[in-house]
Amino acid sequence: MDGDIPIRVSVGFALVWLAILIGCVMRFRKKGLWFLVGAPLALYWPFILLIIVVACSLNTRNCP
Repeated sequence: MDGDIPIRVSVGFALVWLAILIGCVMRFRKKGLWFLVGAPLALYWPFILLIIVVACSLNTRNCP
């Protein structure tokens, strides 16, 4: 499916961001928590794409 590629890419980017967050917290302790500012941007597209996939799986007429 063509729709799988954007989902995989965005989830991959979110996982990379999570790995960097863990590295920052381990290295800088409390100062590394400033990296959480990027959470809304890093997690927005995977969340939106997940909602689209769930809506399509429940009712195929909802698919874009």
